[in-house]
Amino acid sequence: MPDPEYLLLVIYTSRDEYEPEVSLMATRLRFGADEWDFPSPLLDTPGANDHAPLLADDRGMLRLFWGNPQAEGHYPFNMTASADSGATWGEVQLPSVTGPVGDLDKPQPINTFLDKMTLSGARERIARKSYIRALNNANPGFDKAMARAKADPSWRTYDVACGHDVMVDMPERLAEILLEVA
Repeated sequence: MPDPEYLLLVIYTSRDEYEPEVSLMATRLRFGADEWDFPSPLLDTPGANDHAPLLADDRGMLRLFWGNPQAEGHYPFNMTASADSGATWGEVQLPSVTGPVGDLDKPQPINTFLDKMTLSGARERIARKSYIRALNNANPGFDKAMARAKADPSWRTYDVACGHDVMVDMPERLAEILLEVA
């Protein structure tokens, strides 16, 4: 990083670092400053535990790696990069998996069924929303959500004939959908 500027990433946003809504915050001690900036959100994977960030300086390109260790269906880690000392970050990249994904099929944490969820209404302000339904994963809750999405013109819906891990079962189709909705 140019000049002696420091970037700190490990600020957990919950009481326990293994809760599913953990996101990462960042703060910066700017060159010549006496105090750190107020922490601000850096990344947040909805419904996942953003965890264990690793920041590496690759000849001036900052590379950030982090994991979602207890999130069902997630890759073991994610990555992004910054060419401007962490002021802005590129798109989140997923690892290219060429072999079996491994034992990521873990039981759902019980609190996802017990904790009440509070909706802020922010989702309704998003003009373009997409719902991908993996048809080979029988789940009445997902079926109800898909029916609601199909009835709402602000949603694009996609049926894919595979199991819950679309990125493993049908990565090409998922890539097509993501490019279409981007």
